[in-house]
Amino acid sequence: MWSACALALFLWGWHYAYHSKVFGFSVAKITSDFSCRAEWEAPPLSEEEQKRLNQILSQPFHYLGAGSQSYAFVSQDGKAVLKFFRMKHQIYHLKDLWRGDRSQERKENLFSIYDSHKLAFEEMKEDAGLIYIHLNKTNHLHKKVQVVDRLHRTYWVDLDKVEFVLQEKAELIFDRLKSLMQQNNKAAVNDALVQFMYLIRRRIDKGIADHDKAVKHNFGFIGDRPIQIDVGRIYRGYKPKDSERMLERIDRWLDQQS
Repeated sequence: MWSACALALFLWGWHYAYHSKVFGFSVAKITSDFSCRAEWEAPPLSEEEQKRLNQILSQPFHYLGAGSQSYAFVSQDGKAVLKFFRMKHQIYHLKDLWRGDRSQERKENLFSIYDSHKLAFEEMKEDAGLIYIHLNKTNHLHKKVQVVDRLHRTYWVDLDKVEFVLQEKAELIFDRLKSLMQQNNKAAVNDALVQFMYLIRRRIDKGIADHDKAVKHNFGFIGDRPIQIDVGRIYRGYKPKDSERMLERIDRWLDQQS
């Protein structure tokens, strides 16, 4: 009985570590089995854009964090974030034993995330700080990027063979506001909030809504410019009350600071 318990505990521990967002990174987990789709193709880069992309990707990227959608790595100069999508549909989940195979559901969810990023790149590229999206496998990048995970393991990722997003590095919105408040700069705080609401208004006016109503990790600032960091749940839809919901969350946070 003890041997069975020990084996079960070992298997559970292995399963947890393998699925861990923090410790479970590997190239296999970001390499899809998807065929190319025309709707995910990004427009060709200009010569200047290609030069900038190559410059950014020529430096190492270090582990930044992991979410339900992706692994994120920050460039060595701290100015860009490289996000690789997590291929959860390709990985066996222990809970599928009693909940049934949900790999197709996970795949469809990832497709919707790709659609959201393509929409953001087309309609709100500047407001999302997007530099480049790569949602289909290609053969023209001819670029391998060095990434270092949280355990300091180094990988070389062939960017032609994986889907990824390259985005400007932003300071999280509440970190930015807190920094301005500590400087007792009320005018700068008010201006930042005004610019943030303009950002939300621009998205709404473009007929884009967001299933994810969180603020803390979804928005940030690049200097004085606000951006929406997480665009993985946006979709075509007109939701004018989204601005009120965002303002309520900001007001609630401000109340907690007083």
